[in-house]
Amino acid sequence: MAGPRTPQRDVAAELGDLLEAYRARLAGELETLAALLHRARRDGSAARQAHELAHRLKGTSGTYGLRESSLALARIESLLAERLERCADPAGSWDEIRRELERARAGLDDPASRSS
Repeated sequence: MAGPRTPQRDVAAELGDLLEAYRARLAGELETLAALLHRARRDGSAARQAHELAHRLKGTSGTYGLRESSLALARIESLLAERLERCADPAGSWDEIRRELERARAGLDDPASRSS
């Protein structure tokens, strides 16, 4: 049994609900990012959009405690910034971006960030 209802338990339950809702929304946003990254190989505009989205998702996922996702998104943001600044593809960057995107997806299932 969970025990008597208290304001602290209510807040914890609400925070858990918010985290789960964000986790579901982030999964969809990562699919949007994947599509932008696919287009970014040929389209500088898509690369800029992917960079902006990675930056935003890095911050919000970190705020929600999804550390692995946030770290992976930070690396994607950095790799895209390097690409945009140099107007060229750093060697192997697309492979690393793909790996980091998978790491961000895996971070959604990180038990350390699950609500209890």
